[in-house]
Amino acid sequence: MDKTLNTSLPFFRLSLALLLFQVPARAQETVQEQVNSSPVFQVEFVSQYPTVESKHQNKKLADKLNQILFGKIKKDLGRPVSMIVSKTNQYWILDQKNKSIFHVNTKKSEIPHYIEKNKFNLNSLVSICNFKNEQILFSDSYLNTIFLIDPENKKCSVLNDSLKLDKPTGIIFSAANNEIWVTETGKHRIVILNDKGDIKRTIGKRGIGKGEFNFPTHIWMDVKGLVYVVDAMNFRVQIFDEEGIVQSVFGTNGDATGNFASPKGIATDSYGNIYVADALLMRCKFSTSMEISCTPLDHKDRMQDNSGCHPESTLMIKISSMFPIHTIQGYKFSM
Repeated sequence: MDKTLNTSLPFFRLSLALLLFQVPARAQETVQEQVNSSPVFQVEFVSQYPTVESKHQNKKLADKLNQILFGKIKKDLGRPVSMIVSKTNQYWILDQKNKSIFHVNTKKSEIPHYIEKNKFNLNSLVSICNFKNEQILFSDSYLNTIFLIDPENKKCSVLNDSLKLDKPTGIIFSAANNEIWVTETGKHRIVILNDKGDIKRTIGKRGIGKGEFNFPTHIWMDVKGLVYVVDAMNFRVQIFDEEGIVQSVFGTNGDATGNFASPKGIATDSYGNIYVADALLMRCKFSTSMEISCTPLDHKDRMQDNSGCHPESTLMIKISSMFPIHTIQGYKFSM
């Protein structure tokens, strides 16, 4: 019996060793299968406005009559810089060349008459955001003013006449806290307002440390309430919670991966990716969650339109639940 045990023992040891080697291999194969089965993230071009075809279409008869009888010329997008999606297929676009705001839906594109008749002289339109009750806010850094659009009552007015800001640029509205966050570029800080436009508190001062700014511009809030601020002349993005506490900082000056030359618009998507438009490098970058490194959005490192022409610059990027990505370029936006 001892002889039989001694004979079978080496075979038992060999079988056990093979089994132990196979377990990690099979586990690795299982993990690899799970990785391979996960959805592949990619960004694809869908369409643009105005389309290349629409640029060559003849004017409608009504437009021709208005031009002949009243001298009114239908205005087209000149230099769009920011936009929002208010309803399905409805967009509000700030246009610096026309010094006004376009309303675009599936049927037409126009500057609403109640905006056009107000002689605000909007010389430096910067940012726009959705507000409560389907109203809209936008900023003009030259007039140092936040404006309110009320589409239902067809009104455009100043949010708060007594509010004094120094070059307000980016603007967002937190529905959860009923707060308006504004990047006050001239004072290198973030100003938090109530829904009436009164200052509640401020965040930051000029500097290079965490929570400090050097000409902050664009701002974005994700679905979790995190606030992303483009700290333009520090060539980075700072991420804050709703209390104004810094959660993460990424970016530095340069043209390599993870660097910024002229960061502008910023947005996030439902996957946790962060998108930053770089106007000087004429490209959009994205990073996964809060990783430090950024990756060019497309393999050519540049945005281009249907005709193959590169835009003058990439200024703003917006993401909504209805459409994947909307990118404001030097003379049009893609969606």
